[in-house]
Amino acid sequence: MKELQAQIDAQMATVGAPVELWINWMMIIFACSIFFVWKNKEARWALGAILLTMPTAMLIFKLWGNVHLFSLAHLLWWSPLLVYLIKSFLSQDKFKKWGPLRIWHHLLCATIMISLLFDVRDVYLVVTGVKAMH
Repeated sequence: MKELQAQIDAQMATVGAPVELWINWMMIIFACSIFFVWKNKEARWALGAILLTMPTAMLIFKLWGNVHLFSLAHLLWWSPLLVYLIKSFLSQDKFKKWGPLRIWHHLLCATIMISLLFDVRDVYLVVTGVKAMH
């Protein structure tokens, strides 16, 4: 496991500071779900999605050895989460007034949307050989 983590760390060291900042932002916004899990289904689903994403990403790395394919884990777990979050927002009164829950919900949805755009792009670039398999 340490060797696998060392390989991931070596590849992540090449992605650059903006990508590292984005990854940290995603972790923060998903971690904020912990503040809402006790009374909010959407927060529980978000927390579940991020907890499933991590081992899925590790398995993907173990199979293909490319950090850019972590995007597959995002596409697998975050796409349905985004659909659920949007449907919830449109159908529930708890999102009608502004407050911490609505702000977090909107930030999470925006973060997932942006991430999924980059994820589709990364998978395409790996499949077409632009981003090399390591």
